[in-house]
Formats: sequence, structure tokens, C-alpha cells
Amino acid sequence: MTLQRDDFEYAGLNSRDDLQVEMGNVVLPSAPAMAEQVTDIPAMYGNQFNGTDFTSRTISIPVSIYCADNQDRFNQIMHNLSGLLLSDDPSDNGKEYPLVFGFEPKVTYWGHITAISDPTPINTGMYDMTLTITFVQSDPRATLPQVEKPLNNGLNTITVEGTARTAPVIQVVPKRDLKHIGFTLNGGEYGLGPDSDEDQAVAVQPYTQVVNSDVLNTMAEWTNDANAIAQMKTAGDYIYQGEADSNRDTQVLMVKLANGVKQYGKHQPGWYGPGVRFTGMTNSLTNYRVKTRIHHIKHSGTHNGRAMGRLEVLLLDPNGATIGRFGLADSSGGGTPTCYLQITKPGGAFAGGDGKHKTLFMGKGPSGSSSNGRDQKIKIKTGTTTKTVVKRSRNR
Repeated sequence: MTLQRDDFEYAGLNSRDDLQVEMGNVVLPSAPAMAEQVTDIPAMYGNQFNGTDFTSRTISIPVSIYCADNQDRFNQIMHNLSGLLLSDDPSDNGKEYPLVFGFEPKVTYWGHITAISDPTPINTGMYDMTLTITFVQSDPRATLPQVEKPLNNGLNTITVEGTARTAPVIQVVPKRDLKHIGFTLNGGEYGLGPDSDEDQAVAVQPYTQVVNSDVLNTMAEWTNDANAIAQMKTAGDYIYQGEADSNRDTQVLMVKLANGVKQYGKHQPGWYGPGVRFTGMTNSLTNYRVKTRIHHIKHSGTHNGRAMGRLEVLLLDPNGATIGRFGLADSSGGGTPTCYLQITKPGGAFAGGDGKHKTLFMGKGPSGSSSNGRDQKIKIKTGTTTKTVVKRSRNR
């Protein structure tokens, strides 16, 4: 709720709506209470000045209550006022609360109520009264809205409003496990964390918890059950068939090799090959990080060079529906394979214009990662005559 100019808010309570009082003319003190500290030294001309104590600041808030001749309403407002501003809960001792005035809504004073004066009648015989609420700040400074700025490499200068010294709050979110963090501030050097190595070893906690790490030396946590992979959708025409296996020597998941033949299954017009689902996760996660690596082999030769392959890692929701994919796929005509990273709403198939998916990356790698070869001359035979033709390299 926006404060009106003649309102105030204390601990979230609005003076007009919650306390049912009208604020009068508030005159802010020019400075907190001050006390000079000096030492009288015998035989010295003058004394030794040791500084000034700046202590609390007191703000007096005059308020008015208008009830005409309605004593019951006046009594209710007074009970409500003391009940909201004062607390008999021992756990509230030592707490201070924010005070904001409508005439300067960006400034916040932190303090506590020390007194509520007795009501004084405005009109004799009526229940229109004035009283004063005394608010004391143990720290006499006021605060302005917080300024947030991400830190860049090198020198960072942050300019804030106000006239008092400001202590920054520095939040460090490391990208990897760190035992010691240091920084310089206004010429001073600071370090975060315990001083001793023994205390530091106990204080450092892992940034992430490893829920599962499969080294792929067994297929124990993988399945190709038809019901398990039914919702594992991806783009285009595809059929899950054949078998996959783990290579215990290289610790990779790949198409199973049996009797010298890779088990892709029966030839199909679209994409085909084994599809398996990981079963090692026993619960869903709201925040997570997945690390995986895929390897794609581009064969050479007249026949093998025409073969096309596609390899994908699908990210599934708790119901087994696809919500993301990371893959490598051959391009038609033998061009450079394409790498892609996409996310989708559950059940999406990454179809163009479906409004369900978003492409985070789609490309063939950085500049120079692939290049054209030189044109080659190849001799071919037609009947008994030998002819020379030019084989031109295509752009990829």
C-alpha cells in the first residue's frame, strides 16, 4: 500500500488503517545525542580530546484521535494502539522495527517504541485527543533502498546515496569448490572462512550432492522395456529397436556388437536403433545438473561414408516424458554432423512451430572445426576404356 504524505508505517502497521490515528507535524532531529569524551590532564593547558560518542536518536510522532463523544470507540482505539505497538512477549526484547514516513517513503528508520504519552483532549468534554509516540533509534542512521550490483573483473566502484558510511554485503557464489576466498575493499584485504586448516576442512561443504554417477561398466540400471521407453519422444521418424550394451573397457554405452554385427535391428526407412532408459534415479529433482558425453564416429570409404547416424541423450520428467535432448546427427549428403541442445514441454517432439520447444544450441561447431578437402582425380572404368573425372569437394 502506498503511504500518504501524512501517514507513517511502523513494523508493517499503517497509522491510518491499522492504528486508526492521524499523524501530526513530525520534526526530525538534526542529529543524534552526542557526548564529548575528554580527559583532564594535570598541568596541561586545556584537556585531551578523545572523540565524540554518537548515541541514539529520538523521533517524536504526534498523533490525533477523533471520536467526538463516542467514548467506547475511543477506548477501543487506545487498547488497539497499545496492543499493536507494545509487546509483552519476552522473545521480542531486543528487537527493533522499521519506521517509514509518507513524506519520505524511501528512507527507513530502525528502532523501537519507548513511550506513548497520556492523551490530551483537543476539546473539553469530547473524545478528540492528541498524544505523542516516542520512537528511539539505537543506531541513529537511516537507510535508503538497497543497491545491488554484480561485480566484474578488476576494480568495481559502487556509488550509493546518503551521507553516512555504508557497509557492503558481499555474496560469493563460486563456480567450483573453494576453500579460501579473498577480496580487497577500499584498499584493505579480507578473507572469508576459518583461519586454521582443521576448521576449514570441516566448514567446507560440497556445492552439489552427487545423486547418481553411472560409470557404464554394466547395464544393470538401464532398460529397453517397451512401457519404460514409450514416452521417450524425439524429432522426426524413428523406431526403437535392436540392442545396446556397455563396453566395460572404455565405459561407454553403445550399440551391441554380436558375432561381428552391430545390433541396429531390421533396416527401416527412417531413423532406427536401440533406445534405453536409465532407471538409477529413484526420485525426481527440482534443481539438478547433468553431465554427459557423446561420441559420434564419421566413417570413411565409398560405402560407409554414405551411412548416417544420430545419437541423442533425452532428459525425462518424473512420468518418463521427454523434456529435453542433447544430440549429434549426420547431415544428408555426407556433410558435417550437427550438434543440438533443446528443451520442450512434457510430451513435445521438437516439431518446428509447435510452440512447445526452445532451441538452446544448434550448429556445427566453431569456425575451423571442419573444412573442405582438396579436389581429387579418380580413375574409373567403363567397359575397356579408362576415363579420368574430377571429384569436387562439397561445402559442409
